Amino acid sequence: ATAAGPWVNLAREDFDAFDTTTRLRLPPVVSITSITVQPPTGAAVTVASADYRLLADAEGHFVAFKTGFVPGPLATDRPDAIRVTYVAGQPIMDIPAPIKAAALLIVGDLWRNRGASVPSGVQANRVLDMILSPYRRVLV
Repeated sequence: ATAAGPWVNLAREDFDAFDTTTRLRLPPVVSITSITVQPPTGAAVTVASADYRLLADAEGHFVAFKTGFVPGPLATDRPDAIRVTYVAGQPIMDIPAPIKAAALLIVGDLWRNRGASVPSGVQANRVLDMILSPYRRVLV
């Protein structure tokens, strides 16, 4: 995949501690833009791309740091001690047909309820729940 096109998004996730593998929550991940480490004092330090790899398994994408890599001292009082910025997304032509159908249903509900202050048809749509349930990921 390339990072060109209207379908990609720049995502950022912050972590408060270092781990040799760091799971990313917004699939599919196309590429890692940067990883920075925030020391206790001073500016953030960028991790060299040779020190990590982007991998995937049945649970999704994750960053695996090189064996023996140590980020140095981290700011322990910050939720963004490690920041991973990456490109995530999927080409429109690769989006599954049920998700496209669900998007059309949502647009149709919004159109039918365009004069209402609260679009009641969009709030509780069991068909949407059934169509989208195979594509939902529960993050714990």
